[in-house]
Amino acid sequence: MRCSHTTRRMERATHRMRCGADANASRRRTRDTGNHACAAHQRRIAFGKRTGWMGTTKGTVPGRRSGVVHVSPTTALAVSQQEVLFAIVLLAETLYARANADSDDPARPSLPATLVSCAGILGSVALIYRANEDFAPIGFGVGFLSTVLVVYSSIQRFKKTKPNPSEWPGPRAWPIAVLIVSVLVLFILLQGLTNA
Repeated sequence: MRCSHTTRRMERATHRMRCGADANASRRRTRDTGNHACAAHQRRIAFGKRTGWMGTTKGTVPGRRSGVVHVSPTTALAVSQQEVLFAIVLLAETLYARANADSDDPARPSLPATLVSCAGILGSVALIYRANEDFAPIGFGVGFLSTVLVVYSSIQRFKKTKPNPSEWPGPRAWPIAVLIVSVLVLFILLQGLTNA
């Protein structure tokens, strides 16, 4: 009659044979490639990849999130809509301000700079709306840089615009309004990237 100790040793040896190698080789394969011949290990790895809690890169530990950025469709849609609205408002304000300002006015907004900012914002929308882990971070970055350019242009316009006490809210109200909206868009982009 076999003792329980011998039975356990035989069970462990049988398990190693089913896995296709000894325990050390099995651990090396699991660490390097994430593959394991044992059906239980295969199911666990497949579940981790399917739920996003196990990365596919080398050295990723099960139970930790991988370094991939996931953007929910709801976040992508919300950010995209707000960026499109911001681009429309920015272009409309620039055209209105240029139409009501003299050609030699130093505070007159630059149409090329506005077009570059709008193009960057719309390009950001196209990347973010895909909700893809490869393009979403690039889209957030492009949108952030384009909005920073708008913030810089608004500050320069505010400095070059001469105040007029007889008017309310005054000629500086437009660049201040654009500046406030631009800062809000910056926070939206940062929040969207943080929640991704």
